Amino acid sequence: MVNISTKSFFGRVKKAAGNNPSAENLLTEIEMITENLKISKVEIDNLRNQLVVYQEKEQLVSHILINAQLNAHKIELEARQSARLIIERCKLDLNEKKIELDKLKSIVSRLRNQYREILRPCLPVDAPPDKAGGSSVETP
Repeated sequence: MVNISTKSFFGRVKKAAGNNPSAENLLTEIEMITENLKISKVEIDNLRNQLVVYQEKEQLVSHILINAQLNAHKIELEARQSARLIIERCKLDLNEKKIELDKLKSIVSRLRNQYREILRPCLPVDAPPDKAGGSSVETP
């Protein structure tokens, strides 16, 4: 970094060099290099600041992605649990319907037998049995 003392140094060197062209060229080159160094240091500072900004953005994106992944996992677990509950409810409903169907089949069978017993005295003795093993009289 060039400060006030460096500028006064160049002024003193120019006075000492006098009219020597090679010394003036050398001083001019040193001043240009010093100026380029200042510019480069400013650019480096800007790039460092940009790097810090990009690193902060990268951390933010990383946190967002991690949170999104955790939320997705949580939603997946909740969906699986919900699906399990639905399947269990459907199984219970199916079992209840099977029990109800078995009861209805039992009632129909009992009513069919009662109906046959009621109609048996009215049927001829030599009437062929129906496909269900009962009488040939149609049942409702």
